[in-house]
Amino acid sequence: MVARAATSKGEKSAEKRESGATRPTELGLLALAMLAQPDPVATYFRKTRGKLGADHQLDY
Repeated sequence: MVARAATSKGEKSAEKRESGATRPTELGLLALAMLAQPDPVATYFRKTRGKLGADHQLDY
C-alpha cells in the first residue's frame, strides 16, 4: 500500500527547503519522526490531573 499526499510541486519544494531534506524519501521519514514524538499535552494533563485553578468555578 502506498500513501500519497495531495500537495503541489511548490509545496513539496518549500517543505524540503524548510526541513533541509534533499529527497522526497527524507521528507517522508522526517514526517514520520515528527509523528513519533511524545505528546507534550498528555504529559501536562498527567501532571495537572485533579488540580483546578483558584478562580475555577464548578457548575453544580
